[in-house]
Amino acid sequence: MTMNKNDSSTLHDRKLIISKLLTLVNNKCVLSADLGEKDNLSTNLIAIDEKANTLTISSIVVIDHDGETSILNFDATEQFNQKMTSQPYVEFNTFFRDTQVSFIGVNIKKIIHESSNAFVMDIPNSLYWHNRRKYFRKKIPSTHSSFCEIRLPKPTQNSTAEYKQKYTTAIDVIKNTVTKRESLSAMPDDDISNLIRLNLYDVSLSGCSMFNRNQEFCYFLTIGTVYENCIIVMPDRSEIKVSLEVMTNLNVELEEVTDFIELIGMKFLSIKRE
Repeated sequence: MTMNKNDSSTLHDRKLIISKLLTLVNNKCVLSADLGEKDNLSTNLIAIDEKANTLTISSIVVIDHDGETSILNFDATEQFNQKMTSQPYVEFNTFFRDTQVSFIGVNIKKIIHESSNAFVMDIPNSLYWHNRRKYFRKKIPSTHSSFCEIRLPKPTQNSTAEYKQKYTTAIDVIKNTVTKRESLSAMPDDDISNLIRLNLYDVSLSGCSMFNRNQEFCYFLTIGTVYENCIIVMPDRSEIKVSLEVMTNLNVELEEVTDFIELIGMKFLSIKRE
């Protein structure tokens, strides 16, 4: 697999990257290291040092060469360990609970970790974390007949200046469009002032996707963001209370270049029928 820096599944937020890598450590996931020439070596991610900005992986003991797996003797192990440290970069791949994971390791060095041979490398600047679709998604017949309502958290004293500014801008957009929302127009101002509505595109048992037509909302729809107690209104007007995590963002190209629209992929964390 070749990583695409522009792919919506590629994470760039440092805290989120470290969190995902810790998940791999805690679950003892096996990584495949691509050393070129059809050599893929199996290893484990065993430790993360956030302060030192390093990852530690176990020493190589198994090699998969052109589809054939074999245990390496000492001399062969040393040969491939040297190859690991001499590469300008090494791509690591694994699967975790139907999620495809990939990252690039650079500045790889051999060390002794807890009395055993191991490697240490820099924490990657990006991480490919792609959830493979497990359930078939059903496209909504009319994207204007069903939608999801997400409430933006109000700023607190601990909120950053950027968040406060982005929140104020989003609230202005909501106020300018709220009169067009027939079902919300009768609600008190406090109930709708921080409520954004996104039209659904498709839905499955594991998640859904929806359209965002306001650039002012992009700040609140970044990958990894979680929203509790959201309301999905289906075409038959039935309501479902859900908790969501933003998984993907995809810009949609339109004929009118002045228009903005992006498709947001969401994963259901919990679902409750109202």
